[in-house]
Amino acid sequence: MSTQFYWDFDFDAGFESDQEFESKNYTFGAHFALEVKAWNDRSTLGMLNVLDYPAALIRVLTGFDKELRPRGSAIPTVLLRLDHVGTDGDGPRAMVGDKSSYLRFRSEIVYKSPIAQIGGKQYSVVASYRSFHEVSPSRAVRRTGLDNYNYLALVFESNEGLFASFPSGRQPFDEGNSDAYQLGWKVDF
Repeated sequence: MSTQFYWDFDFDAGFESDQEFESKNYTFGAHFALEVKAWNDRSTLGMLNVLDYPAALIRVLTGFDKELRPRGSAIPTVLLRLDHVGTDGDGPRAMVGDKSSYLRFRSEIVYKSPIAQIGGKQYSVVASYRSFHEVSPSRAVRRTGLDNYNYLALVFESNEGLFASFPSGRQPFDEGNSDAYQLGWKVDF
């Protein structure tokens, strides 16, 4: 198969809240997504996929692949967003005296690659990095660090639902780093 390029530009609206639904944000914005899949693993793009070299080594060690070769089908997907965020007047920003709406830039990079096949089950690694940056924050928001958030989640999952997740960092509404480890089973409907 040939290399495929997929891009998407869209407008959307959203709702964000903390886990207790006490603080809420309403968003309206635009996003751009880019995904490249080099289906021929011997392609130049596949060989340049440096993020897949650790997974390629694990595939060789587990016998999933015979030779060390990154996959062009595992090139990370990139998402860029610009949102107008309206707050309900609660939450961390309100605690420092800023209840105004604001512009926020968000970027996300998502990577997924198979690493093993054991007992008929395929196992993959998934990494997702998100970054949130407020455009022109107030002095109070900037001084308290509420203008920038970074979040990384590393997940090991099987194609039958078993997963282990290791997140780190902060997202909007988080008051501290969310270093929570999860082991579970997911079901797709």
